[in-house]
Amino acid sequence: MKLLATSIIIAFALIPSLTNAQCKSFSKKDCRPKLDNYVHDGKLNFAVMYPGNEAELPMTFYANQKYRLIVCAETFDSTLTYKVLDLERNELFSSDASSSKPFDFSVTATQQLIIVIKVREYETTDHTMYNLNHNGCVSIMVGLKET
Repeated sequence: MKLLATSIIIAFALIPSLTNAQCKSFSKKDCRPKLDNYVHDGKLNFAVMYPGNEAELPMTFYANQKYRLIVCAETFDSTLTYKVLDLERNELFSSDASSSKPFDFSVTATQQLIIVIKVREYETTDHTMYNLNHNGCVSIMVGLKET
């Protein structure tokens, strides 16, 4: 009985690391190629999200660099949107419910920008909202282009 309890505890302890490993693999395999001729900045930013979740990630971007920002999701398709905001929360870009749309940009001065990702709740045919217990990996990839 003690062995069974120990096995269950170990299994629950490993689930987050297995999820992270799957997210990491998805990010490298499915998202990185969308950077095309931009060089990946080497940082893997990903999270497991559920319908109704929103996440914010502040990132620093350096002057006189050309960037490509990709937000891709494993399972959410058209329910994922993202925005890029400055520190005053002015909207610089919105994905308009198209998670595969890249954002190509440059900044004239080094600054922090905030990436806001939202997974909408699913809507039923009678227009009521419900939250499925269905998660997926969401990855943010940044690429740099040689100038």
